[in-house]
Amino acid sequence: MKNPIKEFFRKRAEKKARIKSKLDSVINEYNSLINEYRLIQEKKSELPFAQRQFVVARVLYLIKKGHIQVNS
Repeated sequence: MKNPIKEFFRKRAEKKARIKSKLDSVINEYNSLINEYRLIQEKKSELPFAQRQFVVARVLYLIKKGHIQVNS
């Protein structure tokens, strides 16, 4: 017989772990985008033109949405 209280807290812990891992991956992705954006602004980026345009557009979109802040 399952204890409903223990089951509730087990599910809650699993959900928190999933959310934390997703948040960490998003933060890492945003940090890499910001770093590449800085390289593009300094004209030191190794990316092809199309990928540079994608990075710039993505960063500008995230800034407009308020997800990130870039102090240049």
